[in-house]
Amino acid sequence: MKQFNIATIKAAQPGDVLRDAVVPGLQLRVFPTKRAFYIYYRTRSGIQRKPKIGDWPTLTIDQARHIAKGWIAEAHNGGDPSKARHDSINAPTLADLRERYMARHGAKKKTGERDRASFVNHIEPIMGSKTKVADITSADIERFMDKMAAKGAPVQGNRCLSLLSKALNLAVKWGWRTDNPAKGGDRHPEKKRRRYLTPDEYRALGLALAALEAESPGGVAAIRVMLLTGARLGEIVGARREWLRDGVLHLPDSKTGEKDIHIPAAALAIIEATLPIDGSLVGIRSRPSKVWDKALTMAGITDLRLHDLRHSFASQALASGLTLPQIGELLGHKSTQTTKRYAHLEDELKKEAAGMVADRLMIRLQNNS
Repeated sequence: MKQFNIATIKAAQPGDVLRDAVVPGLQLRVFPTKRAFYIYYRTRSGIQRKPKIGDWPTLTIDQARHIAKGWIAEAHNGGDPSKARHDSINAPTLADLRERYMARHGAKKKTGERDRASFVNHIEPIMGSKTKVADITSADIERFMDKMAAKGAPVQGNRCLSLLSKALNLAVKWGWRTDNPAKGGDRHPEKKRRRYLTPDEYRALGLALAALEAESPGGVAAIRVMLLTGARLGEIVGARREWLRDGVLHLPDSKTGEKDIHIPAAALAIIEATLPIDGSLVGIRSRPSKVWDKALTMAGITDLRLHDLRHSFASQALASGLTLPQIGELLGHKSTQTTKRYAHLEDELKKEAAGMVADRLMIRLQNNS
């Protein structure tokens, strides 16, 4: 083997291996299209490594010697710089986290595909799909939240933060990192949504659904059954006809576990009038987004989500005289705290009743004057 310097490197031919006289183990290999520095060393456990340091002349001789000395010193102290670099290059990325999260956790959730969409459409475009999971910092999380707010999607940012926190907790469990930088991250303030159908909107929506029934019978049926039962969308479109027995829909796996939904006669008639395609309850197995959007446009209704039908059902139940605990039973709430979100409606009804009584009393007082 020849010792190397600039002259010998330039004169070397493909297949030559030049050895450095200054740093033991440092070599330069000559290939047909390039010349590259390599360092040979052994770990304390006796494992021999032959990693590439870099190409000449991108890396000068002095730079190669400096790197080689550092790696040899690290190996002497018990380290393994070649393995560390390999592990770093092949460390899991944010895209890897998304796929493993989906395989181990997201696939079991009813909202799993929504989680995937959050990764692909929001988290990864901002944070970078190739970003190493181990390199994510709390500052990265903060920048993500700021950018989501700048895009006009602060609430979506909050949902993504929760998803990231869950995924990074799993990353800690899998040994991909030692902490969760998303845990305890600052969330954007959210206004509690209180959107209910008005009497005029009920009428307009009913007319729109009737007009769309021939075009989308399954979608219209699903929306009507939601209106009449207060059930969640997933509970209706995910249900099978065989689960309906004696006016009760027995759900083996709803959001809150096993659950029975009592189907009133009006809703039962709608279900029985639809074809149970593939065994589905109302003839569809997916979100009726298109028919919903068309219905809202025809009815002139804005800012209404499908889930708001559940809230509207609760408000009508209160107006019909049901108590909050009774409504909680109907909606399948496991916690009384969940039902208490409708307490303000109960207060409004009391105020309205008190006003009606006061108006009647005023009329009597005026008649007696």
